[in-house]
Amino acid sequence: MNLYDVVITLVYISLIYALAFVTKSFHGKNELYQKYFLKGLTAKILGGLSYALVYTYYYDYGGDSLAYFHDARLITRHFFSEPLEALYFIWNPAEAASSGLASQMGQFRFHIGGQEFPVVRVAAILNILGMDSFFSTTVFFASLSYIGVWHFFLVFAKRYPLIKGQMALAVLFIPSVFFWGSGIMKDTMVIGFLGIMMYGIDRFLRYSLTGWGWLLLVLYSGFVIFSIKAYVIMALAPALLVWMVMNYKDRIQNQLIRALIVPFLLAMALVGVVASVQLLGQYQSKYSLENFLTSAQSIQNWHYIEGENTADNHGRGSSYTLGEYDSSVLGIMKIFPAAVNVTLFRPYPWEISSVMMVASAIESAALFIFSLFIFVGLGFFRVIRLLFKDPFLLMSVTFALFFAFAVGFTSYNFGALARYKIPCIPFYVASLLILNHEVKVLKAAKKIPLAGRKQRAPSPFSARSAVA
Repeated sequence: MNLYDVVITLVYISLIYALAFVTKSFHGKNELYQKYFLKGLTAKILGGLSYALVYTYYYDYGGDSLAYFHDARLITRHFFSEPLEALYFIWNPAEAASSGLASQMGQFRFHIGGQEFPVVRVAAILNILGMDSFFSTTVFFASLSYIGVWHFFLVFAKRYPLIKGQMALAVLFIPSVFFWGSGIMKDTMVIGFLGIMMYGIDRFLRYSLTGWGWLLLVLYSGFVIFSIKAYVIMALAPALLVWMVMNYKDRIQNQLIRALIVPFLLAMALVGVVASVQLLGQYQSKYSLENFLTSAQSIQNWHYIEGENTADNHGRGSSYTLGEYDSSVLGIMKIFPAAVNVTLFRPYPWEISSVMMVASAIESAALFIFSLFIFVGLGFFRVIRLLFKDPFLLMSVTFALFFAFAVGFTSYNFGALARYKIPCIPFYVASLLILNHEVKVLKAAKKIPLAGRKQRAPSPFSARSAVA
C-alpha cells in the first residue's frame, strides 16, 4: 500500500457512504434501514480491507486474492490503451483469447474460461473504476457483495420481526463471514448472489407464484453461483425443494390430504434432486456422482499429505482428516456427522496451529456451546417438530447441514474451510437464534399460572409473515 492507494481508497469509501446515506434516506420510515444498513456496510468494508491487509502483509504469497487482481490488472492496463479490445475480452474472454488477444495482455495465472475467471472479469471492471488500486477494488467488491447480503438479511428480519436484531447479528455481523466474504474472491461473489437469490425466491413465493420477474432474478443469480461454485447450487437444491414442498403443504386445508401429500411431495423432491445431480453431471462431468469422490479425494490429498503438513507447504499445517471411509453411499453417510462437525465446530482449541486459526477456533467453540444449549433447552424431538412447523426454518437448517457436509468432506484444511463454509454459517446461526427465541418462549410459558397460559409469550413462528 502506498499513498496513492490510501487516497484513492478513502475517496471511494466517501462516495460509497454518500450513496449509502442517500439510500438510507429513501427508506426513512424503515427501521431496518435506519438501524442496521450503515452498520452492516461498515462491517463489510472493514472486512474487505482487513482481508486485503492480511494477504498483503501477513501472507507473503498473497493468496488467490492477489492472483485475481494480477489477472484483472492485465485487462485494466490494456483498457487504458485499447479500451474496446479490453471490453471485448471481458465480454467474451474465451473467443478473445483464441484470437491471440490474451497473449498481448500478458501471462494470466488463472485459466481463461475456468471457474475462477468470472471473478477476474468482475475484478477487471471494478479495477477500472478503482483506478488500478488493489484496496479500492477490494472496497468495491465488498460493497457490491453487501447489496446481496443486505437483502439476505431483509428476508430473515421480515420473517422474524421480533428478533430482527439477532437476525442482523447472524447475517451481517459474524466476523468470519464479513472477513472471508469481502475480499476479491469467489466467496464474496457467491455470498452476494446467494443473498439476492434468497430474496428473489422469498418475493416470488410472497406474490403467490406470480412474481415472474423475481424468478428471472433467481435464475440469473443461480447461474452466476453455478458458474463459480456449482456445489453451492447442488447443496441448495434439496433445501429449496423442501421449502417449496412444505410451503405448498401449508396451503392445503384438509388435514388428511395434507398428511398424505407430504410424503409424495418429498419423494418427488428427492427424485428432482437426483435428476438435477445427473443433469449436472452430464453438463460438467467433474460434478457427476461418480467423479465427486475422485474430485474430493484429490482435494483431500492436496490439503493433507501425511508427513508433509508444514506451514511452508501451502498451509498444510492446518490440515485435518475425517478418518478412513469407503466410497459407497453407506460409507459416505457414515462420515456425514464428522464432516458436518468439522465445518461447524472445529478447529478445537488444541488443534490451533497458527494465529489465523485462533479466531476460527473461538467462533467454532461459541457455535458448539450455543448449539448444545439449543438442543438441550428444547430437546431434539421438539426441535424437529419446530422445524417442520416452519418451512423456511427447515430450509435454512437443511441447506446449512448439506453444505456443511460438502465443504467439510472436501476441504481437509482448516484455512480453506474457513472460507468455503461462510455461505452456510448465516443460515445455521440464524436458525439457532430463532430456536433460541422459542426456548425463551417455552420457559416464559412455564412461569405463567395455569389460568393464564393462553397469554403465552409471542413466538417468532406466529409473528413472522403469513406466507411461509
